[in-house]
Amino acid sequence: MRLAQACLPSMKVLVGESGSCFEPLASRGVGGLGLVFPHPGSEPLESADTTGVREWVVLDGTWRKARRMFLSNPWLQRLPAFHFRHPPASGYHIRKAPRADSLATAEALAYLLAVVRPGLDLGPLERAMAALVSRQLAVMPTQVRGRYGVSRRFDEPGDEP
Repeated sequence: MRLAQACLPSMKVLVGESGSCFEPLASRGVGGLGLVFPHPGSEPLESADTTGVREWVVLDGTWRKARRMFLSNPWLQRLPAFHFRHPPASGYHIRKAPRADSLATAEALAYLLAVVRPGLDLGPLERAMAALVSRQLAVMPTQVRGRYGVSRRFDEPGDEP
């Protein structure tokens, strides 16, 4: 989330898991808010009418943690919810994901913005995510990097896996 904050300075972040942590947002009511979280009642973002959504709520954490936050905060369940029907492939291949179409939070934010704000320059966020992956691969031992389909070393900043 810090990476996204650095690239999207107008983004507001609330940290926590329980309802009291989200009180500043929850107390405003659900008008104008949209939630990016796949569940049986969510709509595909790509084809949904999102004109009434002025602010987006994106849960950051493991899938298990995000689900726990969603289920333990009834106000989140009242928000119009959206999921990605056709997300891009994740470039964050250095972590295990429960599903093939899983995205890191920064990638999900980039895709959300690409859909709801076409033409917005997302290059800084995309480059920052690629640099993060590259740096993490650079410090891994060769045999560990091999588990992610990468065998050569990335010593220079900006080298891509």
